[in-house]
Amino acid sequence: MTTEDIDWKKMHKGFNDALSVSRRTQLGGEWGIDPNVLRRLGLGWDVRTKSYTFPERNGKKQIVGILLRQPETGKKRTVLGSQRGLSIGNKWNSHAGPIYVPEGVSDTAVLLAHGLNAVGRPSCSGGVEMLAELLQNCKNQIIIVGEHDEKSDGSWPGKDGAIKTASQLSQRLARSVMWTLPPNEFKDVREFASSLKEDDHGSW
Repeated sequence: MTTEDIDWKKMHKGFNDALSVSRRTQLGGEWGIDPNVLRRLGLGWDVRTKSYTFPERNGKKQIVGILLRQPETGKKRTVLGSQRGLSIGNKWNSHAGPIYVPEGVSDTAVLLAHGLNAVGRPSCSGGVEMLAELLQNCKNQIIIVGEHDEKSDGSWPGKDGAIKTASQLSQRLARSVMWTLPPNEFKDVREFASSLKEDDHGSW
């Protein structure tokens, strides 16, 4: 089975219909954001695996797979036949400010909740071709966001992936693409956001 053989739109709608308001509210509380932002990202619920679901999309914003996230552990996997794709919410690019490109759907949700433009990539160095297609006509500044996930052997996937993604995307778009990291004391965007006040958007 390939991703072309699956009616992702129909599957996604089924997951959306199965999601209760209480589950959406619960996840919003865990992530410290307005639950309505999760609706923008297409949050659903898979009754069979008892998992939250998020659609992942290609550069044309078509669903190419669905991410499953366990409520208790946060462990992630995908529906069989999925391709990894981008986390693209409604109004992901709603104003003239920079477009932030973090890793994963939770950091994307946090940025959107703080009133920023954001689209999520599936891993530290994944999704470049899809991003290039999505952003080819974009005039906004693009900022790839890495993570503080340094390893004991000296490797640093979050930083190296951000630099690599910015470089490759810059080549494909023939324009400057920046990269950044959260402040040193925070692992990722979501951890940083939890330290901010409601009106502290300017700290980004």
